[in-house]
Amino acid sequence: MKRRGEEPLNIRKRVHVTSDTPVLAVSDDGYVQIAIRGDMEFNDMLVLGMSLCLRDDAWKKKLLAKVRKEFEGKDDVWKKVERVMELSKSK
Repeated sequence: MKRRGEEPLNIRKRVHVTSDTPVLAVSDDGYVQIAIRGDMEFNDMLVLGMSLCLRDDAWKKKLLAKVRKEFEGKDDVWKKVERVMELSKSK
């Protein structure tokens, strides 16, 4: 709460409760936020689980290394977009 004459605090919320589709968002500085529903269906649990995995620095570094490898040699933005589309189609 801001008092008169004080600078506002920058408060970030990690978890938001929603009635819509669960969401995971990662800011440029790596801060993770999620929005989940209270009934905790499977997709809410997946979002929560991913947010917990992202707290593990070793897991996160391994994941980023795997993803970076997929984009080796792809310097052009359109080549990167094409690769994203290819990856989204594969299992």
